Amino acid sequence: MYATGTMLRQSAALAADIEGLTGPVASRVGEALATVPGEALRRVVLVGSGDSHHAGRAAQLAFLRLTGLPCEALGTQQFLDYGMLGPAGLHAATLVVAVSASGSSPRL
Repeated sequence: MYATGTMLRQSAALAADIEGLTGPVASRVGEALATVPGEALRRVVLVGSGDSHHAGRAAQLAFLRLTGLPCEALGTQQFLDYGMLGPAGLHAATLVVAVSASGSSPRL
């Protein structure tokens, strides 16, 4: 059972957790994006399953607002079935980001 005290402790720690995690993630993203000229990038597609797909859905608006790039979140199977014919296939300059909390999804 998920206790209220546990939820309150986790909520109180959330700001510090986010601060501690965003620095390393931002650094890795910066390194990856440094290999692609910014003006060449036209679209972002976030691919994931389950909670990772929902995280991508939550990040869509942030990508648009912070970068001005259109962003779409697709489920892994949806991307495998239609990804290259759909949003990712529209532009050669599409950044596809595979999101996995466990890192063990064979399809992703």
